[in-house]
Amino acid sequence: MVKGKKDGTYSYKFKNANTITDTNKKELAKTILNNAKQGKQGNPKIAEGKTAFADDVEKALVTKTYNGGDTFSFDTYKPQEENLWLKAECTGTKKYSVESLKKEG
Repeated sequence: MVKGKKDGTYSYKFKNANTITDTNKKELAKTILNNAKQGKQGNPKIAEGKTAFADDVEKALVTKTYNGGDTFSFDTYKPQEENLWLKAECTGTKKYSVESLKKEG
């Protein structure tokens, strides 16, 4: 699946001191992303119509101690429709119901 079209960055501001290590980086990235999506910890919500991903947050985090008030930025994306094409071939004379083709699943 495609992330979407890169559409700017989001700046996250730490409310308290946080030490980022290689062992806690992934978990903190998820927490930061949730805070950004929900507008928690004094940060605004990620803009309507945009999204971000934990792996981008994790890449943007530097292994160090961030003090309260420190900021860092990560990429945001605008979701795009993805077209999936199905190639099918038929042989023989089997009959099918148009209604069964309309069903999902």
